[in-house]
Amino acid sequence: MRIRGALILALLLGLADMPQAVAVPQFPDLDGYAAADVKDYETYHTYGVNGVQFVTQDGVRCRMPTYSRGPAYWAKCWGPLPGVSHGENAVIAPDTSTGSDGQRSFGTALKKTDLAGFETANQLEGPGHFVQRPIDPDSYHLLAPGRKLEVGSAEFGATCAVGEAGMVACVAHWSGDYGFVLSREGSWTF
Repeated sequence: MRIRGALILALLLGLADMPQAVAVPQFPDLDGYAAADVKDYETYHTYGVNGVQFVTQDGVRCRMPTYSRGPAYWAKCWGPLPGVSHGENAVIAPDTSTGSDGQRSFGTALKKTDLAGFETANQLEGPGHFVQRPIDPDSYHLLAPGRKLEVGSAEFGATCAVGEAGMVACVAHWSGDYGFVLSREGSWTF
């Protein structure tokens, strides 16, 4: 009986010495946000792609496109992102970039990039002739704290919400769930 007690005590002491797990941040419950009228934000138009876009009180711009030829949804935000540690200025979910190995993969990533391409759109000007046009800054409408925008469906869609203190949370449902939270307390992706 003494040996058994000693083993239990040793086990408990060993567990006490183990490093504590770091808590994974909780994604906000977007059901608690009031839906904004999507039609007021449908200001993004390019060849074959439309979408909603908005700006936060802190100047972060976001876009969720809708494709005319199929269910492919994503959420992208850029500008003065809060809570980043290496000067990142853009995030996209899902990010389907092609890696150095030539393979395309899904994920979500904070990036430091040239934002000029985020502010232009392809416009068709005659058969097969596309021109890059700047996006009118006035087409970004303010999405107030406590509000959200949803495009698509629960299976193939995207939702972005703006919270207090500059928080932005977006999730895209496309071959899985991908998303991000931008927050002064620390931004993160999944």
